[in-house]
Amino acid sequence: RHLTSVSVMMSATAANVEVPAALDRWTGDNWLPTEVQWVHELANDRVAVSVTGNLPTSPLLIFNKATNQLTAIPIKDATHLDDSEPMLTSLTLLGGDDTGLIAIDDDIIYHISVTEDTAFAAELVRLPQGDRVSEVAHWVPSVGLHVVALIKPEAGGDPDIVIDPPVLPEPVLYHYSPLTGWRAVCKCPANSERVWMSPNGRHVLGKYMLNHVGEEAQRGEFWAVDTKTERTTTQITQGAGRISHAAINPSGTGVVYMCNYSKDKPITTHEDMWYVRWGDWEHRTNLTQGNTMVNKFGFLDDTTLWSNVTEKVHLQTWITTLEVTEGATEVKCSKKKLDRPAFSPVFRLKDGYGYSTVSQTELPSLMVGQKNVPLPQSEAFDNFSVDVITWDHAGFEVHGMLYRHKQLNAESPLVVYSPYGPSHPWDDCRHRGTYPLFRSLNMAGYQVLLPVIRGSMGFGDKFSQDSMGKQGAQDNDLGDILVGLDKLVEIGKLTKETKVGIVGISYGGYMTGMALATTKRFAAGVAMCMFVANRWMSLEFGDRTWENEYVEPISWPLTLEAQRCDIFPHMHNITNPMLLVHGGDDDICPISQARVIYNHLREEGVPTGMIVYRGEGHGFIGHKPLRDCRRRIIAWFTAHMPPKTKPFEN
Repeated sequence: RHLTSVSVMMSATAANVEVPAALDRWTGDNWLPTEVQWVHELANDRVAVSVTGNLPTSPLLIFNKATNQLTAIPIKDATHLDDSEPMLTSLTLLGGDDTGLIAIDDDIIYHISVTEDTAFAAELVRLPQGDRVSEVAHWVPSVGLHVVALIKPEAGGDPDIVIDPPVLPEPVLYHYSPLTGWRAVCKCPANSERVWMSPNGRHVLGKYMLNHVGEEAQRGEFWAVDTKTERTTTQITQGAGRISHAAINPSGTGVVYMCNYSKDKPITTHEDMWYVRWGDWEHRTNLTQGNTMVNKFGFLDDTTLWSNVTEKVHLQTWITTLEVTEGATEVKCSKKKLDRPAFSPVFRLKDGYGYSTVSQTELPSLMVGQKNVPLPQSEAFDNFSVDVITWDHAGFEVHGMLYRHKQLNAESPLVVYSPYGPSHPWDDCRHRGTYPLFRSLNMAGYQVLLPVIRGSMGFGDKFSQDSMGKQGAQDNDLGDILVGLDKLVEIGKLTKETKVGIVGISYGGYMTGMALATTKRFAAGVAMCMFVANRWMSLEFGDRTWENEYVEPISWPLTLEAQRCDIFPHMHNITNPMLLVHGGDDDICPISQARVIYNHLREEGVPTGMIVYRGEGHGFIGHKPLRDCRRRIIAWFTAHMPPKTKPFEN
């Protein structure tokens, strides 16, 4: 009787989706475990810690090393001391000394003085107005505050007339110091989208993309400029392939950037970390030597780096020491793995390192030297668990993470979350309560399996490249999912009779469509931001890198081989319920692809619906559409493969 009433109350295609009270908060994206953003050492054995999440109410905590106490303190406006309301609820650290911090919140950079029980924020400078592409700021006691911002000039012409190919403006790099104020340094390459700066404010590194449309390959080049002596940028890479992150050491004498220098396989080749001396751009040293999934990295000092790496599904953190010899073109390096992996940037402290750590079984906590300090967390997250499962298929060991509420069992229906990417890493260290969709489904009575299928990063190039030409095939990545379900039955996590659904976004949406079109294993599916035909997708938005690498180099006439990975020829085989969800401004997977499959299913009488979020792109970032989407997913599976239990109480 309860399940029937829930099904009636929740409709995935209703104007407003109402969910049971027990699920109301869990479907939001503002109910997250507390995690550390940054750590900074103060005087008197105190450490300042910035956190995100629901607890505590202030984003600033103070850890006392002597007493091992962690205390939240409010950040108030230094110019209105009588105001009892906290001034800042989020902030990003830029630097500091032993008495205070320099941090940024929105467009304002603050100096934050820290007392025993309160912090006071005073405005230092505002970022320049305009179409700001990227900004970075540093503050060190001996140098002061330096800020750079990349500003895109206003486009000329009539804004109501769209011209393709567009005339791309060259963004201008602005620099700030207390002595000069804001000043224009130089124009930068068109399509520049990120900048980095040395803490001394002098050396700036940037990157620009080769294509004005979004590419799956993310091909680009890095550029550099000395803001003190130069007025033009210098391109420091040639044929970098896929590019991502970079960092400059504190003195500005060394640079590390990430790219793969791959011409033919930029999507599926792991990027490496490359070290170069500032100004000697021709001689570079490969610090990672291929087949390594580096998520993020940074300098601790001129010759020491930290890096967070995904090894298969396990997160690791490495400290790399560089041996830079004067006159030598190569640098040597040695590495040491931290005992506990970092999920945040790593910061140097007097007695070791400070960072956020997390594990498969533990909620995020704070590392201060050798101390593992618990963070304030909600006990509700203790209801979730995650298990790592492995199975063999078609020559590879495949990993998967099974997310469950602790009261679920093998008879509880299961939803497969098909990964996006597929060239994306997945790790088991992210705590089970962090993914809002997973925990919402768990609370609604569903197990969730995240299979890390071939094509994913972190297993080496052979694994990430094995799906080329075979995407959506049962002897390849789709088979990885199917065999994984059989493995769950084998080990008693699932019964043969248990109903299974599938959901995914982007490539995961494509896999959802292919799974429903070529198998009968799934009782229902939800495809978000999906695509059905590769050539059509390539030509509508202009990114050919996906098809060239994953299918075959584009040629005409269109061959059957070029369509072997498409859903379009198999669409007529979909008979089980399928919900389509898309962003109205998706510029990666055209919304027309979802409309085609929706219109077909509707005409054929297959249970279906289509939800479009106006203003959202490829993936949803707004609080309202994220919350609404999770509710509709729960409603869809509740209607077509009802859970065995009512939603769990908070």
